Amino acid sequence: LKWSERRGALLEVLDELDADILCLQEVEDYDRFWVKELSSRGYSGVYKKRNSDRKYDGCATFFRTDKYEKLDIQGIEFDHHCSQRGGDATPDFATHNVALITVLRPRNRANGHFVVANAHLFWDPSYEDLKISQARALVRAAEEMAGRYGSAPIILAGDFNSVPTSCVYSYITSAAAFSSAYATVSKN
Repeated sequence: LKWSERRGALLEVLDELDADILCLQEVEDYDRFWVKELSSRGYSGVYKKRNSDRKYDGCATFFRTDKYEKLDIQGIEFDHHCSQRGGDATPDFATHNVALITVLRPRNRANGHFVVANAHLFWDPSYEDLKISQARALVRAAEEMAGRYGSAPIILAGDFNSVPTSCVYSYITSAAAFSSAYATVSKN
């Protein structure tokens, strides 16, 4: 579908969900479209664009301003994080994948803050090691941010480009010990 057709359909779905927090990936037209549309619905947002002049999308996290206030944000560029670690997972090309970590606190409360980590991992299933490296960088950064706020709880969201039988899914739900919303919904 063309963007002019998709955007209306996307807004309909988001309106139906009526969520307090939205984590979106492959977001284009952040300032011109998303901020305008979602601010009129009571949301505020933060954005991390992919680190390439040829890529026009990124990750956006929106939250209801009447319920939450933003305390902190951190953008992650996986090419940089993964190349610092070296090893087999570092390809000889740039993926330009990014993540956005946001610390939110319920309004009118001194505590209760939590971390929302929103990521878009590499797409190609033949690069499972690279995607695991990106997932590890995401979890590590989210845990570091949570540690700055007294071990705040973490919500991990995103387009992981992985199925439940993948090593990435296994790492996130087993080694990193995150609960899977997918598994919870699938049981019901």
